[in-house]
Amino acid sequence: VSNVWDETTGKGVITLSGDVTIIGANAFYEREHLLSVSIPNSVTEIGEDAFVRCPNLTTVQFSENLKTIGPGAFGGCPKLINVVLPEGLTTISGAAFQSCEAMASITIPSSVTYIGYSAFNLSRRDFKVYCKPTTPPTVGYQPFNKWWAEIYVPTASLAAYQEAWGSIADNIYDGNF
Repeated sequence: VSNVWDETTGKGVITLSGDVTIIGANAFYEREHLLSVSIPNSVTEIGEDAFVRCPNLTTVQFSENLKTIGPGAFGGCPKLINVVLPEGLTTISGAAFQSCEAMASITIPSSVTYIGYSAFNLSRRDFKVYCKPTTPPTVGYQPFNKWWAEIYVPTASLAAYQEAWGSIADNIYDGNF
């Protein structure tokens, strides 16, 4: 693990070494000085609440080999904005990005098969979701805010998403992709 600190702000960036395969539960719980994380390609799983309540975290560079984001992994990170989920990711657990209010949009890679309860439940009125899988992923209860999220899906899959995700069907639109 290396830490790089910005002397002017007193905040830091953590870079994990290439031999880490799992970031465990609560690994970086409530790290107020954490600004950015670069997760090496060796990491396949981010554990429960691994980065929960990091109030100044803005950017996460995910591993290309990441398969699972655990429950609450980035929940309560109000400044987290730069999130690009890698292709190959299969599971986004419950509350994984809940209350990440700075996030304006997210693209769900085509490899995702499960999105947990309240995974992206934000209070933003303009949150946009671009869901790439052609087969609708299995979802937990209200993975997105059912009043404010706009969910865009592949054109050929629109009806399948609306049927599979009944509780939020009114928020699902043709993404023209």
